[in-house]
Amino acid sequence: VHRISSEFLPAEPTEQASYLAIYRRRDDKVRFLELNTVTAALLDAVDTNQAAVTGEILLRQLATTIHYPDVDALIKHGVNALEEMRRLEILTGTRRAG
Repeated sequence: VHRISSEFLPAEPTEQASYLAIYRRRDDKVRFLELNTVTAALLDAVDTNQAAVTGEILLRQLATTIHYPDVDALIKHGVNALEEMRRLEILTGTRRAG
């Protein structure tokens, strides 16, 4: 949907789902960020984090849920994604482990 234009009008849906983070920055500018499936699941986990657990715990839970073969790699990439979303003002803060 985010790529539709007068030059690109697909007749069929794409094979892969599209995930977008739509957010408003402190300066009131609205921005969009295309997410991959894992990052979208991470952002959903952050949004529904009722227990207020750390990002590392959320990432470990996500790795288990999606049967990710390299938990440490997922945590490393996930931490980078969380930091980037904080820099972009999608997330307002993070908690350190421990």
